[in-house]
Amino acid sequence: MGKKCLCVGSIAVLVTVLCSCSSVKDGGKTRLPSEVTETAKVWSFDTDTAGWQVATGEHYAYGAGEPTLEWDNSLGEGMVKFTAQYDASVGWSEPKIKTDIAPALDVSGYNTFSFDFYFDPSITSTGSLQYKVFSNGGIDKNAIIVNLRNGSSVGTAVASTYRKVSVTTVLTGDLTTIPDLTLGIIGGNTDYSGAMFIDNIKFSYVAAPPGPDQTAITKTPNATGTQVPALSLPASVRLVDGEATVETARLYAYLKALGNTDKVIYGHQNDMHHKHGAAYTGSTQSDTKDITGSFAGIMGIDTLSIIGNEYPGSTIRTGDLDYDANPIAGSAKLSIHAAQEGAIVTVSTHFPNFNYVKESGDWNSYTPGTLTGDVMLRILPSGDLNGLFNEYLDKIATYAHLLEAADVPVLFRPFHEHNGSWFWWGKAFCTPETYKNVVRYTVEYLRDIKDVHNFLYVYSPNGPFSSKDDYLERYPGDEYIDVIAFDYYDNSNGNNSWMNTSLANTISLVDGIAQERGKVSAVAETGMSTSGIANNTRQTWFTDVLDKVSASHMAYYLVWANFSGGTNYMAPYKTSATTGHPMVDAFIDFYNNDKSIFANGTGFYGLTNAISISSAAQGSKGFVLAPAGGAYIENAITLRASVKNAAGQISFVLANTSHELTKNATPDSSAPTGVTWYKADLSAAELTAFGTETTQGTVTLKDKTTTLSTITVYFGTKPVRTDPNVVDDFEFHYGSDEVLNNTWSGNSGADCSNTIRLSTTEKRGGTYGMALDYTLSISGGEGYTGRTYSYGGDWSDYDALQLWIKPDGKNQKVVVQVRSGNEDFEVFLNEIEISAGTPFAGTTTAKLVTLPFSLFKGKSNGTFNKANITSFGLWVNTIHTNTNDTYYDYARGNLHSVLYYDDIKAVKSGGLTSVRFE
Repeated sequence: MGKKCLCVGSIAVLVTVLCSCSSVKDGGKTRLPSEVTETAKVWSFDTDTAGWQVATGEHYAYGAGEPTLEWDNSLGEGMVKFTAQYDASVGWSEPKIKTDIAPALDVSGYNTFSFDFYFDPSITSTGSLQYKVFSNGGIDKNAIIVNLRNGSSVGTAVASTYRKVSVTTVLTGDLTTIPDLTLGIIGGNTDYSGAMFIDNIKFSYVAAPPGPDQTAITKTPNATGTQVPALSLPASVRLVDGEATVETARLYAYLKALGNTDKVIYGHQNDMHHKHGAAYTGSTQSDTKDITGSFAGIMGIDTLSIIGNEYPGSTIRTGDLDYDANPIAGSAKLSIHAAQEGAIVTVSTHFPNFNYVKESGDWNSYTPGTLTGDVMLRILPSGDLNGLFNEYLDKIATYAHLLEAADVPVLFRPFHEHNGSWFWWGKAFCTPETYKNVVRYTVEYLRDIKDVHNFLYVYSPNGPFSSKDDYLERYPGDEYIDVIAFDYYDNSNGNNSWMNTSLANTISLVDGIAQERGKVSAVAETGMSTSGIANNTRQTWFTDVLDKVSASHMAYYLVWANFSGGTNYMAPYKTSATTGHPMVDAFIDFYNNDKSIFANGTGFYGLTNAISISSAAQGSKGFVLAPAGGAYIENAITLRASVKNAAGQISFVLANTSHELTKNATPDSSAPTGVTWYKADLSAAELTAFGTETTQGTVTLKDKTTTLSTITVYFGTKPVRTDPNVVDDFEFHYGSDEVLNNTWSGNSGADCSNTIRLSTTEKRGGTYGMALDYTLSISGGEGYTGRTYSYGGDWSDYDALQLWIKPDGKNQKVVVQVRSGNEDFEVFLNEIEISAGTPFAGTTTAKLVTLPFSLFKGKSNGTFNKANITSFGLWVNTIHTNTNDTYYDYARGNLHSVLYYDDIKAVKSGGLTSVRFE
């Protein structure tokens, strides 16, 4: 999971805040809301900036220079004008303004924060603007101001092209006094470049009926929680790190033994430094501890915190928990404190896009979802991004050493959900071998070069999986992975099919793989979708997941973080000592369950068992460092590989269909201390022997005659498409289904799947078309499966999309999807009739279909921006009303079929307004 944007322009804002307090203290006496004035404080900016100024140097993930703040009355009244510059490639950018308040302002008894915000929707239709308000007095809230994709219809029109939005936020908890106030205007993937204004920042009391998160709490948590019983720990373990600390080996043995019981540790991301619930008398920095009296048993923290992105968080900003201004030291203190409370620490990695870092110098922007730059091909040694990648790993190593000094081991989970394509390390952006080699390099860099010896390494692709081979497609090997896990979110809104079939089957498959390999297994990341928990559709969700996990050998499951704004939370929370989210009582039942383990029941840090360690790496092992898999070898190059326990001559064997060359390697003196690298130089003359045409080939690393690793490469120049409007004509994949699959990444819902292949028979022209073989579930909610292609293009000169399609006659929901900016725009071919009463998706005759851009509808009702095309998708979804027996395999509960595509491109249609079939 992830979150986070940059903007050019001016800003004017008016804010109002709500705070639902039953009573407040004033000079030692209790003050009721009825005894306070209607407005606590208003900054109306009638004549000046009223003491507000730019928060210089405090702009989170903001790399476009210092914004400015000035008084302005150009919109007819005085307000502040905030000028800033955002970048559409950044998901979360937060320039700030602030004011110091002396004496501190008493806001007790007030329950509302509000402001008026003025923006110009003509500037952009990309991304969103949010706000975040916080104070060292305990306020920390954020929410969306305006979705710019439909901004022209938001709020009230005012002078010139501006629109006004009045923003109101309800605050919960026991607020007292605030010595300062900071307001951040957050850009979310927007290039907004005009003026914004802020006016009437205000605290008020508003009488209103209690909301759903004021549900009375009737259950009581057990005083001590469930305790892990005495475990029979294995006397020896085989680990990725043969020199792991005794505490690390003991943790692995503990998790293996725990997996043989029905006990499961509950985990929560950012459990100790991000919360959604209120600050009230007796509350803590954790939603989990507020409800149960204990922290989660697994405390998740991300490298986003280690670099300062998610650190310090909403509550430790006030200094109530081991605060440290240095994010590495502070993150370490948080983690050590979690261990002192009994929690086991796991670290995930939302790495920044290192190409973005190189170009901007900005480490802190949230850019794992910035998909450009071929980063995976450039971060291994010899790549131009390797130094930046190493620098990031150095930060992780510094954090790790601080924990190691405190005897705290870590479950380290790098490059997760890699079989999707929402991160730059995803399936669409590297070959399987490149992914494996990047993980291998990461492990060796931390373990062997930086001497990190308190990590257990976790592998967690995104579920569900069609087979063991599907799960293991990018598995780096037993010698690089300690914990076999998966990520899988419940987006079914609490549907029984997801819980009882999809999740249960995924647990069974992954746990089976772990048992075969002698590994620990776990659910590394899950959660009920935010709409699900916000709507409370399945009160017993946490216990239901517990029951599924406890029936396996899996040691823990972890849900994602509780951030402070909107519905961005994955676990319930309290709004006062006696009220909270409607799932609080059910969560207390989950905590009291004799199978669930929280921090107060792990008992791990009291263990003293002596555990012997052996290395999972046995015999000769190695992998190619340069070139990266999928790279084009156009010029002379130094081949490089990492090898352990070499038994003989190390060599590189290069081959394509016309030529094979063996290059004997020698030890590489440039290798860092701790690792052994080999190299061989490939000359330009030797390269010419592979032919003048660009061809697909391989580089195989060998130890004598034993193959250690093989990567796919291309000999020759990377082809440049001369027609920038072409998405894919399927002629640029070298006739290789592997290349096709690495270009078009897949995703599927529960019990759905697809495969793609090049077709030489079903096509419009040329040599190849594409076949999409799919399986759709017909039980439960809407099934879906499909493929996306990361495509960056400017279609300003075109007005329609054209593609050749051979439908299958099943009349399912056949979707053509174009992503413009940060929004998906779609056309459903089952809703388009080729003749009266006959939907095109219900026919079987191939047609060249031209779809005017005007027919594409945005999921957020935004405006289609032809100049900013970022990806293309082909999907098929279940339509349950189609019950013709020929459509379904009822015995298996699903539908199997195939669709064919070719020649996908943007075109000039001559002003077409409806679909054209040819």
